[in-house]
Amino acid sequence: MSVEKPRFQSLPPAIYLVASKKNQYYIFMKNRLFPSLMNSRDIGGYITPFGQTQRGVIYRSGSLSNIHETDLNEMSGKHITDIFDLRSKRAKEREIDPTLNDPRFHYHSFFIEAGERLPLDRDDNIANYIKMYSSKDEITPILKEIASCKKAVLIHCSAGKDRTGVVISLLQFIAGVPLKEINQEYLLSFFDIDDHVRKLKISYPDLSPVYDERDDSFLPAVFEILKSRFQTEESYYRFMGLSEETIQALRRKQFK
Repeated sequence: MSVEKPRFQSLPPAIYLVASKKNQYYIFMKNRLFPSLMNSRDIGGYITPFGQTQRGVIYRSGSLSNIHETDLNEMSGKHITDIFDLRSKRAKEREIDPTLNDPRFHYHSFFIEAGERLPLDRDDNIANYIKMYSSKDEITPILKEIASCKKAVLIHCSAGKDRTGVVISLLQFIAGVPLKEINQEYLLSFFDIDDHVRKLKISYPDLSPVYDERDDSFLPAVFEILKSRFQTEESYYRFMGLSEETIQALRRKQFK
C-alpha cells in the first residue's frame, strides 16, 4: 500500500516502511504482537499536537478465542488488565473469551450492532460505518469505560477490523492523530484477516469483496460525511454525550 510518509518520531511496533524510487512509502504489517492473536498490535507512537501517543497503553486485536496461554501470559506481563470484547452475544457464546474467567483480567462485554452486519457493497459499508460512529448508546459507554481504566486495555471484536477499528479511530481522533495516520492504522488490519475471511466465506459464500478490500479512500470518505453532518469535533462530542471530562481523560490516558 503506497502512502505519504507517516509522521512517526519512531515507528509503532506493528509496522515498517519501505521507500520506493518515487519517494512513496509502502506500509506492511510486522509479525503479530501476540503470535496466536490475529491483528494484535500496539496503537501508540503517533505524533499529534498534544505530543506522541504512548505505547503500552492501548492494544487492539481480533478474537481472543484461540489465543495460546503463552500469549495470555505475555499480555499480563505487559500490564494489560482490561479486555473489551465487542463481539455479538452469539459469537461470545459460541467462542468464549478466555479472559472472562481469568483473574488477571477485567472483562468488559459491549456490542456495536451496526458492525455485525456484513456489507453488500461499498456504499452499504459506508452506511454501516456512519451508523457505528453515530451509535452513541453503544460507542459512548465503551469510551467512558476505557477512560476509567487505570492500566493498559485491549480492544477486540471478531476480526479486529470494523467494530474495533471504529473505537480505535475515535480514540486516535480524540488524541489528535491526523486522519492520514488514523487511516493507515485502520488499513493495517487488512493484512491479517485472510484466515478469518476464508472461514467467513464458508458460511457466507456470497460475501462482498469490499469486506476485505484495502480501500485507502474508504475511511476518509466516512469521516468526510461525519464532518458534513456535525461540522465540528465539539458538535460531534455533544451529540455522542461525551463530556469534556471524558475527552480529557482519554487524552491523558494516551500521553505520558
